[in-house]
Amino acid sequence: MTNAEETFEAVLAGLGVVLLSAGNAAIYQRPGVATVPVRGISPSRLALLWRDDDHREAVRDFIRAAERSVPLDETGSG
Repeated sequence: MTNAEETFEAVLAGLGVVLLSAGNAAIYQRPGVATVPVRGISPSRLALLWRDDDHREAVRDFIRAAERSVPLDETGSG
C-alpha cells in the first residue's frame, strides 16, 4: 500500500484489517468500513522513518516538526 486510500480499498476488498490511532478513526471513516476501539493494550510507541537519501524539503520539514514535538533522549528515543 502506498497511501491511505489504497489501504482502505484493500480493507473493503476483504484483504485485511488496519490498526489506526484513535484520533485517526474519525478522519478515515468510510462507508462499509467499521472502526472499533481496541482496549486492554498498552500505549504504543511510534517511529518516524524516511529514506536517508530523501532530501525533499517537505520531508525535512516534517522531520523537524516531529523532533520539536517529541524531544529525543540521549538514546535517540522519544
